[in-house]
Amino acid sequence: MAPSRRGQRAATGLAVLLLLYAISACSLLPAARAQATAFTSIRNGSEFSTFSFPSFGNSLRQLPGNLTVLGNATVNGNALQITPDTRNDPEKFLINQTGRVMYPRAYVLWASNASNTSADGRRVASFSTVFKVNLFRATPSVKGEGFAFLIASDGGAPPPPGSHGGYLGLTNASTDGSAANGFAAVELDTVKQSYDPDDNHVGLDVNGVRSKVAASLTPFGIDLATNNTNDDGSHMVWIEYNGTARHVWVYMAKNGSRPGTPVLDAPLDLSKVLLGKTAYFGFSASTGVLYQLNCLHSWDMTVELLPDGSSPGKQPLSGWKLGLAIGVPCAFALALGLFAGLYIKKRRGRIGDDSSSIVRSTINFASIPGVPKEFDYKELRKGTGNFDEKMKLGQGGYGVVYRATVVGEHGQSMEVAVKQFSGANTKGQEDFLAELSIINLLRHRNLVKLLGKELFLSLLISQSKISVHHCSVLECLIQRFCREFVGVHHRICLDFLYGNV
Repeated sequence: MAPSRRGQRAATGLAVLLLLYAISACSLLPAARAQATAFTSIRNGSEFSTFSFPSFGNSLRQLPGNLTVLGNATVNGNALQITPDTRNDPEKFLINQTGRVMYPRAYVLWASNASNTSADGRRVASFSTVFKVNLFRATPSVKGEGFAFLIASDGGAPPPPGSHGGYLGLTNASTDGSAANGFAAVELDTVKQSYDPDDNHVGLDVNGVRSKVAASLTPFGIDLATNNTNDDGSHMVWIEYNGTARHVWVYMAKNGSRPGTPVLDAPLDLSKVLLGKTAYFGFSASTGVLYQLNCLHSWDMTVELLPDGSSPGKQPLSGWKLGLAIGVPCAFALALGLFAGLYIKKRRGRIGDDSSSIVRSTINFASIPGVPKEFDYKELRKGTGNFDEKMKLGQGGYGVVYRATVVGEHGQSMEVAVKQFSGANTKGQEDFLAELSIINLLRHRNLVKLLGKELFLSLLISQSKISVHHCSVLECLIQRFCREFVGVHHRICLDFLYGNV
């Protein structure tokens, strides 16, 4: 028996879905690898994990696993815009803005009872990072407020309300300095507050913006958010943290060569700062009444993985691992989709592409005396007004009966009754066929009379052609056969069985 239309459609739909999945999965492979790469390495007997963003394409917005973008931050112009970058009205779009961008995976930064611990029984992870930052004056006479590299206990928290201005998107007036903040940050500040050395300095912040250690950048020849029109405002920044010494060093330069002298070095025990053992890395920035553009062009980070079984969570796959993770399912889906397509083509070859062949193989009309005539579906749809409810005459056990006008023999118009078959299983098809046979053979006062080769019009819908029998609509109406089809049908069968016809 030929496969059902429903089965064919299901198989076709499955093949299409598989092919679409394969195409989408394969298309994501180069995009994911181009945006962020990650790998592990061994240094002095310790394992380190590294991730790298050589640039920040706009497609990062479609890959939320790479970064968490919070507040007014955006990904735009192949950079992370920690605060808005726009030429629109500064009063609305540049003043009093805050933003954060965080790497979304937590790293274990300290562990208890680990090997090589200090006297307090804690081992703290080491890490290093390098990034290219651009602090740019939107107007020559204005700059502010500042930018910070952030180590936070909560990687999904947006900048607190009221954290614009000198709070750098880190704290606000009511929370500044609270140990419940659980963060450390290296700030690049361009506005002098009462507690700052000047408007061009670097500082180490712990749970607040009043830096534990701060240093002016002017002696190092560094001018943040410069008004020099020949300077684009970009700087390279290196931050190195030694977990064993619990000390941080910060280096800055205009080019990619790290200088030998740090611009800041200070003690920092992250095990006493964080609210838990894990932390997230990222950036925060703000503007106030004074404003500037705060953006990031690239970012590399390397973090020590503690040897006590702790891990920084699920890391993005890299290299051949990422290729296998996406490439193998991609190849499998393509192969399965092609197999399904070949199978469907082969099955169609057996039954023919013409949907009328499916009709004939599903219900054997040739077994009925007077082989039914085939009508084109378009003709019957036109004759019934697209199977309009106004043309409905009644409803039987296997479908609805409609009034229609079709072209009969010798091109003459003929009014007929069209029955739309609704059976979807073998039993229903057999009953429908038996019904046609009885109608064809019987003569009864409640059954339309047969005129020569004209039979009751029964309709089996396929995609393009319809197999039908037909009769006079006038006689159908007089005998009320179509309107009362169900009751009449069963009474005819009973009368026929008991010899009352």
